[in-house]
Amino acid sequence: MAKQWYIVHTYSGFERKVAESLRSRIQAFGVEEEFGEIIVPTEDVVEMKGGKRVTSSKMTFPGYVLVEMDMTDRAWHIVIARIVTDRLAQALGQSFKDRF
Repeated sequence: MAKQWYIVHTYSGFERKVAESLRSRIQAFGVEEEFGEIIVPTEDVVEMKGGKRVTSSKMTFPGYVLVEMDMTDRAWHIVIARIVTDRLAQALGQSFKDRF
């Protein structure tokens, strides 16, 4: 099966955390061959602040992470389980997160 691009919806502001969490989970399960790139879409923006040009990174699609993968049951389970765990941890607080 060929790898295709999929869009993962997450909370805005947690895109980098979700992407890094997916990368570590993929490595822990040893399924790197089923996944390609994991991208948080950003663009560099030049703004004027205090009379100076400042370059900053801005989210192109806030709340979304792009994942290249083979859509197998195992790969889907890794992605969806990570998202559910992260959302529960955010909703229930640090005490829940420390258990995992």
